[in-house]
Amino acid sequence: MDNYKKVLQLDLEFSKEYYLKSFVKTEQQKFLESIIEIPSKELYIADIACGAGTLTYHINEYFSNNQHRFFLLDYVEESVALAKENLIGQNFEFHVGDMCKMSHVPNETFDLMFCWQTLSWIPEPEQALLEMIRVLKPGGKLYLSSLFNLDYDVDIYSNLIDHTRSEEVRQIPIAYNTFCHKTIESWLSDCNVNFQFHKFIPSIDFEKVCRGRGTHTIMSEQGRIQISGGLLMNWYILEIIKK
Repeated sequence: MDNYKKVLQLDLEFSKEYYLKSFVKTEQQKFLESIIEIPSKELYIADIACGAGTLTYHINEYFSNNQHRFFLLDYVEESVALAKENLIGQNFEFHVGDMCKMSHVPNETFDLMFCWQTLSWIPEPEQALLEMIRVLKPGGKLYLSSLFNLDYDVDIYSNLIDHTRSEEVRQIPIAYNTFCHKTIESWLSDCNVNFQFHKFIPSIDFEKVCRGRGTHTIMSEQGRIQISGGLLMNWYILEIIKK
């Protein structure tokens, strides 16, 4: 977690551009909207590892109801500051904190939770996942976007060093980890939840714009696959329903 935070803080302009580009709705955000239901009642919604708040921005627009309450949490102070700039309203609350240790949040607090493109990059993914389930209400849903391997019973742990970035940034390897179904099943075995995976396959081409980290697509017999820095980006959305 600290390595990821250091990389973001070392190049704030790069990080800001990375965060804010998602205010143009991404293909993954569109895919999320195709699998979630628009709620019929007011919800308390958590955006964990919220970045600049782009997911909350789009969900709030998609639900078309500013009565929903949003709880936004991120480990990086600069990210939360950006979210505060971009989300104006009484229904948004902002917190700087560790998603693995949300001790200030009571059990069974949230009706709906999102955690976007984060689990594969943090050092304690199991603890983070269990903590999110702890604060989810019975009957509540968690949608989590990350890298998963459903074709093999193999976890892949890797560190990427991007030589297109500054020397300071190159000194800090960034984790890109992929978890198989058996691992997720074992993490959730005592949680009294149901879960399923939704595979994300882009419907448009993503252009290669650099020789470092940065997603682009190539076409295969199974459709488009995503690559970042030479690494397969096996994106799924993990949907968890707490019983």
